[in-house]
Amino acid sequence: MFTNGLYGVFASFDGIARDATTVTNPSSLGGSISKYTKMKTKIGDDQTTLAAKQDVLRTQLVARFAKLNAGVGQSKSTLSFLQNQIAAWNGSRN
Repeated sequence: MFTNGLYGVFASFDGIARDATTVTNPSSLGGSISKYTKMKTKIGDDQTTLAAKQDVLRTQLVARFAKLNAGVGQSKSTLSFLQNQIAAWNGSRN
């Protein structure tokens, strides 16, 4: 390491710097930065996709609730009509 030339101090530090910053080696700093940058991009894309799916689901649930609410309203109307009819039948026997 402390010799001049191809295997000297400069070459040793240069080799260490190149090994640390190479993006093809997954255990190096450069490889880790590359991997985590890709993961960050994928997470951002996944969040965008999830937000779009949430909006679609929310729209579907609102539509289902509105339809169900209309059905419940019709059932209550029918129940009220039947209760009034039965009350009229029971009250007219005097």
